[in-house]
Amino acid sequence: MAVEEIKKEVKEVVKTAEVKVEQASEKVKEEAKKVGEAAGKAVEKTKTVAKETKAKVEDKTETVKKEVIEKKDKVKECSKAKVNKVAQKVVAKTEPKAEPAAEKKPEAPKAEPVKAAAPVKAEAKKAEPAKAEKKAAPAKKAAAKKPAAKKAPAKKPAAKKAAPKAIKAPDKFVIQYQGKETDYKTIVDKVNKVDASIKTVDVYVKPEDNKTYYVINGMNAGAVDLF
Repeated sequence: MAVEEIKKEVKEVVKTAEVKVEQASEKVKEEAKKVGEAAGKAVEKTKTVAKETKAKVEDKTETVKKEVIEKKDKVKECSKAKVNKVAQKVVAKTEPKAEPAAEKKPEAPKAEPVKAAAPVKAEAKKAEPAKAEKKAAPAKKAAAKKPAAKKAPAKKPAAKKAAPKAIKAPDKFVIQYQGKETDYKTIVDKVNKVDASIKTVDVYVKPEDNKTYYVINGMNAGAVDLF
């Protein structure tokens, strides 16, 4: 009888333990479910944050790009303005000043001598008073004639200026500054490497800045090292 009771108690204990295990398992499943949901929410939040961060980075990148382009344009404009100023100074120093042409004084017209009227010869023969007066009349008319109008002197054509002689290009062109030197070909090669589509180019050398400023095709301005 005691054995049966013991078996019965053992069965009850085992059953109770199984119930408790099931309950614990359910709790574990619920906790695992909660943990999974929390993990899912965390993943979604992480994805959302990543998207927002990516959008912010892209916006910031675009803003930085625009600022860089604006600064680059400003630098180009400043460089171009500086190059133009340097060019004007160089042109002002190198361009020969035109000497004012000497003013020609007008020549005074030469006075033509007035021819005196020829005196009337007195006739040896005796003439009547009326005839003598008639002969003397033309002589008076000749004396009363006015002198011919003076002709203005013809203007001489202005002398043509002699055409300037062509300047011979130097066989060697070297720039020396503070113990350094470079030549024409080296400068031109540096500028040609900047842009392959050069049609026209203006070059301004400034040794104190160690720079060769250039304007390519009248638009693209910049500078390269001189030495």
